Amino acid sequence: MDSPGDHPLRPSASPEPPPQPAFTTVPRTFHREPAAAPRVLSWASRSWFASIAALAITLVNAAVDRSALRSALESGLAAQNPGTSAQNISDTVLLTLLGCATVAVLLALAEGLCIFRLLAGSSGARTLLAALAFLNIAGLIGAWQLLADGGSVAGGALRWGPVAQGVLIVLGTALMFTPAVGRWLAGRS
Repeated sequence: MDSPGDHPLRPSASPEPPPQPAFTTVPRTFHREPAAAPRVLSWASRSWFASIAALAITLVNAAVDRSALRSALESGLAAQNPGTSAQNISDTVLLTLLGCATVAVLLALAEGLCIFRLLAGSSGARTLLAALAFLNIAGLIGAWQLLADGGSVAGGALRWGPVAQGVLIVLGTALMFTPAVGRWLAGRS
């Protein structure tokens, strides 16, 4: 303790650092790259988009031949209800056509949004799309019965359009629930 820097608890020279290990460490990442969507999901979405296209074709055919369609529906309704005025029959047919078209377009928009959400990996979109499929099939059956008198008008679009759309919806829904899609969605969440 002769000099001011000497202290028994403090070493006079700085020690050398310990030797480095012979290996290097790599930080571990827990983020995996998402797996590619299964091919069956692509086919399911194509089936859904084809059903929306079938709806659009049906609506365009009905709109092009709208006066003949209204006449056929009005004559069928007048034959079933002979005591009803022509104005009431005309109003009923107009409201039926507008109601069917509005519900169909709203369902198609909701289905389109759900398809894009499903392709982005949302498992909730698959469930919602299945519920929309049920509603759409019920609506197609109802519209097919309501518009049965106009089935031969517009190239039979009101006869084959709902059937084609229903088949495509059932196919798309069935493909959404295959095991490959379920595994892919489980890996995404």
